[in-house]
Formats: sequence, structure tokens, C-alpha cells
Amino acid sequence: MRPTTASLALAALLGLSLAGKSVGLTQSGLADPNSESDIVAFLEERGFAVLPPDRETAPVWIVGVLGACRIRVADVAPEGWARAIIAEQTAGERLAYVFAGRFLAEQPVISTRMENYHRRLIRYLGFEAPALRLRAVAVSPACPPDIMRSQDAERLSS
Repeated sequence: MRPTTASLALAALLGLSLAGKSVGLTQSGLADPNSESDIVAFLEERGFAVLPPDRETAPVWIVGVLGACRIRVADVAPEGWARAIIAEQTAGERLAYVFAGRFLAEQPVISTRMENYHRRLIRYLGFEAPALRLRAVAVSPACPPDIMRSQDAERLSS
């Protein structure tokens, strides 16, 4: 291949790659930032009063209070960037991650990262892929042990 042809092919490939990425910027791999409404609805259906979220914190926790019981739910990045912050913010509480309809004791970083890349590739190719939904759930010690049920994991991750 001549240097001119190779340069043109490389420029075309770079242009296609950048065009695809610019389209991908509008379609985040994370859950929709407005997805908090389903968390609020979930907590209200369970009888919790929902407090206004503090948007100055990361992650943004949606807090539900029922008497002395407090449940906090937040969308988290699939790459695991906020694990240390979440662990610090939830010290003394029961912490679980919700992914693919299950409660997990630790964030499944490898599987969520791979799933996020898979969905990004699907969108990059022009197909629809639902947003990845990974959430942290912190339950205060004042809550009964069975406050979060397996069907709740399904609801929070779908």
C-alpha cells in the first residue's frame, strides 16, 4: 500500500471512529440521570417518606425514612470508581449492590464493566440497548433484617 493510500485509509478510519464516539456521547452507558423516579416510587410504595436528595454528594443518595429505619439507594458507576467512597459513607449500615436482579455483598466490577462495554458496543453499532443499572443500597441497623426482599432486587435493577 502506498503511503498516500495508507494515510487516507487511516484518516477515514479515524473519522468514522470519532463520528461513532460523538454519537455515543449522547447515549451514556449508565442509567438515565432522571432514573431516580423509580427509586422514589419504590420507597414510597414500601411506605417510606422520601427526603430530597443532596446533589452536592457523590454518589447522590435517595433516602427513604420509615420511623427509625432508613434506606438509601444510589446509582453507581459500573467501573467501581466509587466503591471506597460508598464503603466510607455506609459505615455501620448493611450495604448491598443491586445488579441483574440480585443483591450482592460487593460490587461486581468485572461483570458490570464488561456488561457496560457490551452495551456501549451495541449502541455504537446503532442498536438499542437498555441502560446499565447498578445500584448501592444502604440499610440502617434500625431496619428489620428482612426489609429488603429478593423481589426488591429485581425491581431496583430493571
